[in-house]
Amino acid sequence: MKSFFLLLTLQSYILLSSCSWTPGDTSSSASKQAGLSSTLSEHTDILFMMYLDGDNNLHDYAWENLINAQKALSNLSSDFKITVLALIDGNSQYANKYQKDGKSYLLTLGGYSAAELKNANLPALAAATIDHSKTEKWIYNGTGTGSQEIDMSAGNTLHNFLRWSKANYKADKTIFIIQNHGGGPYIESFTSISNRALCWDETTGTKRYLSNNDIANAISWTFGKVDLLVEDVCNEGAIELIFGLQDIADYIIASPNITRTCSYNYDKIISYAASTSSIPDIGKKLIDYNKETVENENLKKLQIKDNDSACTEFSLTLIDCSKKSTLLNIKNHTSQLAAAILADTDSMKSFYRQNRIGKLKKNTADNFYGFSYETKYFYTQDLGLLAYMLGYKTEGASEDVTNAARNLYDDFKNGGLIAYGWAGGKENSWYYSGNSSYGSDNENSSFLKISDGKCPWGISITCDYLIYNDASGKKYIYQIDDYGSWTTFAAGNRWADLLKTYWREVTGK
Repeated sequence: MKSFFLLLTLQSYILLSSCSWTPGDTSSSASKQAGLSSTLSEHTDILFMMYLDGDNNLHDYAWENLINAQKALSNLSSDFKITVLALIDGNSQYANKYQKDGKSYLLTLGGYSAAELKNANLPALAAATIDHSKTEKWIYNGTGTGSQEIDMSAGNTLHNFLRWSKANYKADKTIFIIQNHGGGPYIESFTSISNRALCWDETTGTKRYLSNNDIANAISWTFGKVDLLVEDVCNEGAIELIFGLQDIADYIIASPNITRTCSYNYDKIISYAASTSSIPDIGKKLIDYNKETVENENLKKLQIKDNDSACTEFSLTLIDCSKKSTLLNIKNHTSQLAAAILADTDSMKSFYRQNRIGKLKKNTADNFYGFSYETKYFYTQDLGLLAYMLGYKTEGASEDVTNAARNLYDDFKNGGLIAYGWAGGKENSWYYSGNSSYGSDNENSSFLKISDGKCPWGISITCDYLIYNDASGKKYIYQIDDYGSWTTFAAGNRWADLLKTYWREVTGK
């Protein structure tokens, strides 16, 4: 039986400045000077670059994604030339089905032959796949011998992979896929393995992680911008992260909540890309395939706690990063909304906290509170839905709160930032841009139906702290007083004051 992971153990943020990048384990200058042995200089219409970090409990899933990509290349007949590159690293401790050596591979993928496809034990690497691992100095340190093992959690590794891709393949369109765990927009203020952002590596011993700033800089220093960034991880569809990544991708695929392993359907999406060069269409189709996989496999709803939202299921969003003014409006209107809430009466502020912001109550047939997503250290909430509930479903709110919330909702509804989105699972069909009849049957949340194709849902924001007990039973309350220093979105945003006030109300600090 296939399974999914509730990916709650990681953290990430965008630095206030992306001008300097100095990874702690390897100097950026060393990365820039690392040799590139290959000089293929091939042209391709669409270049897929897959950064598959399986050096943890996702080993088999990383390899399954790579196998699916090779399946897609097996029967392509198109006017478009599709090239798929992969850097994959495994962990032998978790290897049950594929490549039990746990080594790292740098590959130009090829399709399976007819004979290979008939084999009941499909090989992990097709005969047509080209392995560049032993010729690249940044993988083998120039020796070409010994154990093949790189650190997928290092910014330099990501930079070298993209630099190698850029040097060897000239592409009209670029799609960059990063796959592993993800944990949302939390500041990187810790160093233990449980507090990494995304893409940790359990066998290098460096105790590092990739931050979203590493991603931004690696892309900026190589391609400048990619056409589509696919975040095959959990909890990265947050406004704080999207705001910081807007300049390095035309479109982003990300989830504000959780994603299921191997539901990005690279066998189907690469095949589909061979029929179109439209990046928005590719992004929308990827979401369609993701939705179909979740529904067809009849997955059960996750266990919901009594005070959680009832939408802790699956979600995926396509973001149009060209909407710069919309992103700026969202930041400004979020700040205005926070200021209005802080200026309202104490009774209304208490109501906002209990029913609209923070760790929401569970949705019921009588009341719809919104979507709350539990990560490891805090809760996030759908920001467009939060604005809607405050602007149109909250009696007694001040005029300033209502107006600010409606302006923020209008940013999401009419600003074009969310190009496509869906959330659902076996028991709930929440929203889906591809079908106007899709939506919750709850009469109080019928507004989730997207009748005009304009999806205002699918991007989250940090909204509350989380109390966490470690393995020894020690209790931690993860502070969000310093939210204003997390990201460019948070800087100068009154949302930071709102979170700080809530923190003090609860802790007395």
